[in-house]
Amino acid sequence: MDTAPKKKVSKKKSVKKAVAKKAVKKVVKKSVKKAATKKAAVKKSARRKAATLTHQERYIKIAEAAYLLAEQQGFAPGGELDNWLAAEQQIDAWIAKDGIKLSD
Repeated sequence: MDTAPKKKVSKKKSVKKAVAKKAVKKVVKKSVKKAATKKAAVKKSARRKAATLTHQERYIKIAEAAYLLAEQQGFAPGGELDNWLAAEQQIDAWIAKDGIKLSD
């Protein structure tokens, strides 16, 4: 039979641990928030830089969008033109909405 005295955890220690946990959570939360803010700023500046689109880039985006539409439809034959026209409308709407200019 073990008769060693059991250690009592004092209230002070448990309070200190709780305070430390809260402090760590605050620091982590602040750093995550700061990183998210920085990421948003980088995205915003990237959008400003990408305010122009060449006709070739527009064509590529339309082709990608048409491919995705065809993929959603299981690549059913006969809808190629419809997919292309729908993709063209989507990309042109995106260009107009974001105020992107087309360059030569």
